[in-house]
Amino acid sequence: GGSTLTAQQPENNIVRVAVQALSAVCGGAQSLHTNSFDEALALPTQRAATIALRTQQILRHEAGTTDTADPLGGSHYVEALTDELEARAWELIERVDSLGGAVAAVERGFIQDEIESSAFRWQTEVEGGERVIVIGPGAIGLCAAQLARALGAGRVVLVGRGDRLGRARDYADETFTPDRSASLKTTADLVVEFAGTAEAARDAITFARRGGRVVLGGATGTGVELSGIDLSTIVRGNLDVLGSLANPKGVSGRALSLLAQGKVRVLDLITHRFPLAAFDEAWRTFAERREGAIRVMLTP
Repeated sequence: GGSTLTAQQPENNIVRVAVQALSAVCGGAQSLHTNSFDEALALPTQRAATIALRTQQILRHEAGTTDTADPLGGSHYVEALTDELEARAWELIERVDSLGGAVAAVERGFIQDEIESSAFRWQTEVEGGERVIVIGPGAIGLCAAQLARALGAGRVVLVGRGDRLGRARDYADETFTPDRSASLKTTADLVVEFAGTAEAARDAITFARRGGRVVLGGATGTGVELSGIDLSTIVRGNLDVLGSLANPKGVSGRALSLLAQGKVRVLDLITHRFPLAAFDEAWRTFAERREGAIRVMLTP
C-alpha cells in the first residue's frame, strides 16, 4: 500500500510496488491497484502513473501470474501464514466485540490506536539505523536519545550546553555544543528539538538532511518567533517539520511499554536528591542547573 512508500530514494518504490502487486495476485486478489513511486512526495506524475500501470501489465502478460487461478495452492508455508493471519484476525474481531462492536470501538479510539500502532511499528523498522540528533540534554531530551537507540538508530548525537551535556555522554555516540555544531548541518535523518528556543529550532532545521524530519518539541511560549531561516531550506529540502507537545496520539501507552522493558531508564536521570525540608535548596539546584542537574528528587 501507499503507506510503505518512502520519500527517500523514491525509485526503490517501483520495486516495492511490483513485489506487493505480485503478492496480491498470488494471494487471489480480485481487484488490484498499484501505487505510483512518487506518491510519498506529491500527487503522481504522468511518468510515475504510467510505470504503475506497466507494472500490472508486465505481471499479467509477461510473468504469467494469471495462468492459473491459485499459483501457490498447496504450499505449506502459505497455508501456515494463512492460518496465522486468520487467528490474529479473529483475535482482533473478538476484542472489537468485547468493546461492544465496531461503532463502540471507533468511539473509544480502539480502531484509531491500532492503525497508529501498526504504522508506528512499521516506521521504526524502516528507520532503524538512521542518524538522530537531539537538541537539549534535559530529561526529555535524554529520554528521546534513549528512545532513538531503543528503536535502532545507527547514531545518536546530543547538542547542548553546560554541565548537563557532560552528564549526557552515556546517552549518545557524540556530543556537541552549539558553537561546535556547524559540521552537523544537513547530516541527520531525524532531528528532535527540546531546548524550546528559536535558536535551537533554527539549528534543528539546518541539521536535517534532504528528505529528513524535524520535530520541534521544546516548551516554547507564545511570542517566540522563528527568523533567519530560508523557507527554501524546508521546501526544496523536502523536510517534514512537526510540532509536538505533551501526549500526541496517545503515545504515552507505547512509552510505558518501553519503560517496562527497561529500554528507557528514567531513574538514571535523577541527579540530585534532597529531603523535603530542603525544598528551597532543591529548587535552586534545579532552576540554576547546579552541577548539571537534570532531575531533582524530594523525599519525605
